[in-house]
Amino acid sequence: EIVLQRNPTNFQAYSVLIQSSDEPLDVLIETVPKHCRTNSEVALALGFVARRRGDSQTAREWLQIAVDNDADNHPDIKGTLGETILHSYTGNPLSPVRIEQLDDGSRSDLQYVVELLGNACDALRDDDALRLRVTWLLNAAIACRLLGNDDTADHYLSRAQQVAPDHP
Repeated sequence: EIVLQRNPTNFQAYSVLIQSSDEPLDVLIETVPKHCRTNSEVALALGFVARRRGDSQTAREWLQIAVDNDADNHPDIKGTLGETILHSYTGNPLSPVRIEQLDDGSRSDLQYVVELLGNACDALRDDDALRLRVTWLLNAAIACRLLGNDDTADHYLSRAQQVAPDHP
């Protein structure tokens, strides 16, 4: 908080403050000046906290803001959004995806998941870095399977096996 008193637009300080707080999310959002909320690092922190607290819709909104404002194309932001969207379907027992009844909205979301996770994986040229994020490959494969794109799903699974052969 001292850092923010000296520099009220220090995005890293807001990110740390957000992620280390136990305050309700709406209170956290109000502590961040409006002009800072569209910063990708701040929006990522808000999305991460919402996801950690089980609010996938709010997490998705903030993570989308982070992706939209990420001038540096950080793969972790795309990967986090992709996994959040997928888990909002696969983690919900009432989801139409779980009973294989895709509508246009869920189909579009799953295609976006594949795009996000594929771009995030492609941005990592180092297999060691990708190994730490093997769930991106696995989740892209799940989204592809749900869409009926078995060949693309097999590609992601093969790549996951290649970079993390010991991953369960």
